Amino acid sequence: NVVLATDGSGHSRLAEAVLAKVLDPSKTKVTAVSVSAPIVVGMGTIAGGGVAAVGGLTELYDAVKVAAERFAEEATERLRGKGFDAEAVVLEGDAADTLIEFVERNDAHLVVIGSRGLGGIASFLLGSVARKLVSRCPSTVLIARAFEGMSPEESIEALNAKAELDAVVAIDGSDGSKVAMRWIQQRVSMPLAALHVVCAEPLGVIPAGIDPSAFAQVYEFDHEKARELVAEAAEELVGRAPSIDTYAEIARPSTLIIRVAAETKSDLIAVGASRHGTLERILVGSVSYEVATSAPCSVVVVRPESI
Repeated sequence: NVVLATDGSGHSRLAEAVLAKVLDPSKTKVTAVSVSAPIVVGMGTIAGGGVAAVGGLTELYDAVKVAAERFAEEATERLRGKGFDAEAVVLEGDAADTLIEFVERNDAHLVVIGSRGLGGIASFLLGSVARKLVSRCPSTVLIARAFEGMSPEESIEALNAKAELDAVVAIDGSDGSKVAMRWIQQRVSMPLAALHVVCAEPLGVIPAGIDPSAFAQVYEFDHEKARELVAEAAEELVGRAPSIDTYAEIARPSTLIIRVAAETKSDLIAVGASRHGTLERILVGSVSYEVATSAPCSVVVVRPESI
């Protein structure tokens, strides 16, 4: 049960392309949702323009709604052409709040959204909306991002040309990172060429006046634990991709995840949405926000409740 947010922009078309690469059409029902945003004006504008101003606003409101209906219907037709069971829905209201309410009401497992939209009054897929979904949506959120240095249209072409994808999985020993791994394992219809398992070791903060050597044993324990975690994860993922490599380094988590994705030219990053793990890592909130905002590819933030 998947919700695709669409506004007719190149980024929402990219979201369709990513959805089609990741999900099995025979097992997926997609609702293409377009939100008709309210027209907000000051009372002075209406008073100054009189009846003509009200009529103009009515025409603008109708035009926005008609455009939203067209975007949803066009996305639905394209998805049906790819074998998905799809329907179009048009909603009215604040984009982020309306989408989240719709997801909750319909018990959607996954929301797919472009990282940006058209801009201006005709758009609702702004960066702020995607970030609100990552922070507040109860379901797993897949943010479709253009590849680094490419437009959405170029990214769609590059993605469609790939028979297999590369993916990064961020782990920290937490339940959240385990569900991110499970999400990758369950997408059996998504062919993978390589998986890159990433665990960032904690950045140690040594209090002033304390001998750094006193923390050497603690650091070595963390380093060994990080190596164990990526090794165990790689073992669990055997068979999911022909190539699996691991990264356990001292780094800010989001920085390492983004760097590995860029170096490996990966197509997707999977991060968990629960907080503390064995290494007291936070892979939701700051990290998932930073990755979703700055990654060189699409990002899925997995929530346990939607697995």
